[in-house]
Amino acid sequence: MAQQRRVLFLGGSVIAVALAAFLLGESSGGPATAQPPAMVQPPVAGRYQITSFVLQDRNTPGAYILDTQTGEVFQVVGRDEPVRVGSVTKPQPRK
Repeated sequence: MAQQRRVLFLGGSVIAVALAAFLLGESSGGPATAQPPAMVQPPVAGRYQITSFVLQDRNTPGAYILDTQTGEVFQVVGRDEPVRVGSVTKPQPRK
């Protein structure tokens, strides 16, 4: 009989200690938080953006080319080499 009481006492003590540890551990730490959502990168535009045109008087094709990394603007007419015509980051002074 004494041995059964000792087993019940030890079993009850283990449960009491486990319950106390659970309750104290729960109150000492902050609530669990989930990871923040992953940052979604916006789609990256290509480095160059082009707008085309046609010179009506000569029926010659051309294009404006914007370098999105430097802000420089170039113009191409027909088969000529591109010519720098300005910059969107450094506006030209008004005349």
